[in-house]
Amino acid sequence: MKRVLRSTLLAASTFAIAANAANAADLPNDVLDPVPTPVQAQGFDWSGFYIGGNAGVDFNGSFDNNFGANLDKDTGFVGGGVLGYNYQFDKLVFGVEGDINYVGGDATSGTANAELDFLSTFTARLGYTPTERLLTYVEGGVAVGRLDLGLAGASDRNLAAGYVVGAGAEYALNNNWITGVEYNYVDLQNRSYDLGAGSTSSEFDTHQVKFNLKYKF
Repeated sequence: MKRVLRSTLLAASTFAIAANAANAADLPNDVLDPVPTPVQAQGFDWSGFYIGGNAGVDFNGSFDNNFGANLDKDTGFVGGGVLGYNYQFDKLVFGVEGDINYVGGDATSGTANAELDFLSTFTARLGYTPTERLLTYVEGGVAVGRLDLGLAGASDRNLAAGYVVGAGAEYALNNNWITGVEYNYVDLQNRSYDLGAGSTSSEFDTHQVKFNLKYKF
């Protein structure tokens, strides 16, 4: 009797295992496969090289000089090209940037006149990202410009170096295109100019607000 009971239990177990295997074979693959792990969307990374252009306004410029002329520069257009690189670490962004710009507007007082032909800046930037695609930053560095100075029909031009400081904000429209606005204060140091009757000197400072559009590689 025991032998018959054991045989019956063994047969029932074998049948149950075979039935479960058959049912599993009939299930669709997506039921058998493990639940896929959600893929987290990758956030925007400010790191990388970029190139672009900027345009804006140059205002409150002044050519301080030693011959007593009041050479306050007219408000004018400023615009040119920009190249730079950013490296992001957590919410901080470190960068370097260089640009070259045409600067419009001049200054005239009696027989004296002056203008800034072009201006280049080379800056280091420190930024913070309050949100993923918004970058706020401060910057500072070297500025170089060419100044033309004239007095009573004589004129001379010179390259003048100085410094630039500023701040700005940029927003990433997508993974490649970035737009922003920036304020700069520029101070070019004193240089001497030969105006025929003798040498004179002048320095220059100005304010600029520029809007930019950049492509990040």
